[in-house]
Amino acid sequence: MSILRILGKLVLALIGLVLVLILGVVVLNLSDEPLSPTAQARLAAAKGPSGTDAGNSAYLIWAFDAPAGVDATQIGRAVVDAFAAISRERVAQNDWSIHRLYQPVVVEFPATLACIDPNSACIDQALAKPDVLNKWVAENGFLLGRLALIDTAQHWSVIPQLGAANAPLPPLRPLISTFSLSLDQAALEISEHHLQAGVARLEQDVRIARRLLASSRSVVEKSVAADLLRRSMLAYSEILKAVRTDPVGVGLIAASLERAATDLAPGERGMQDVLAHEAESAADLADLVAHPGATLQGSFIERAATRAAPLFFKPVATINLEGELFDLEAPVLDADPASFANQAESVRARFSERAQAISHPALSTLYN
Repeated sequence: MSILRILGKLVLALIGLVLVLILGVVVLNLSDEPLSPTAQARLAAAKGPSGTDAGNSAYLIWAFDAPAGVDATQIGRAVVDAFAAISRERVAQNDWSIHRLYQPVVVEFPATLACIDPNSACIDQALAKPDVLNKWVAENGFLLGRLALIDTAQHWSVIPQLGAANAPLPPLRPLISTFSLSLDQAALEISEHHLQAGVARLEQDVRIARRLLASSRSVVEKSVAADLLRRSMLAYSEILKAVRTDPVGVGLIAASLERAATDLAPGERGMQDVLAHEAESAADLADLVAHPGATLQGSFIERAATRAAPLFFKPVATINLEGELFDLEAPVLDADPASFANQAESVRARFSERAQAISHPALSTLYN
């Protein structure tokens, strides 16, 4: 009996220790630091589309794979609105399931026009197989027209992003495939002596890549846009090589390259907006956990965990910490090389000061 009594006391002691630890965590987390003004502004910006930019043609990216005859801008806006409507309702288990608004067109870059060299635009493959390229254009030419709208649309601005950190991206693969085929078509037009049309298409593709680059607010979208621009420059190089025996063609392409290959504007190369969006997304996620919606989805355990989450970490402190990290990173990544070199010491000092402050957090941020 004495052994059982000792074991019982040990079990009770362990249970008591666990309860004390849980109580300590709960007591420590009953209060949270106030939101900083900067964090409040970022949370307001992270609430998703406000309904004020219904005419923004940039929404066509969200329905780029819609069938022919569909207004991709309007449908894309509806897709984003549908995602925004559920983003604040499904914190515990966000599957991002929305009513299917259209049947996507399957857009696959023809394998016979591809190559395995990542540092090539694969122009040689397109010039060697014009029948494959012409067949694809005949079947999916409407996508090239949709791509051209990115260049010609009068109203094109940054789309208010979905706030949740796990929000879906627009269908980028069809856009990338269509862009690649546009470069191929430009090369084919030039090789078949339709020089003006081919050069105009090349310059259009460069403008498209740069417009996407300037309006991208996520790391993935900005990386994709940067790669499209890089491939445009590769296409110029490979087309010049293909028509090197034609002085007129070389002259036109060289002049076009001089017009197209201008330095990137601050809005195109800057990372401030991208970092701001990432900080807003993380802050919004913490805000959702701190103030979950009335209709949580998921199992009982998932809903209970969501309700209890604010007791075990500090959502507001997390939001403020994201703001601190953004303030630390953005000036460094946005500085041009000359400016950074001239201010290297001051930048290093600011970085060291901020990093030291973040590495020694207050007690209120202990559970972040």
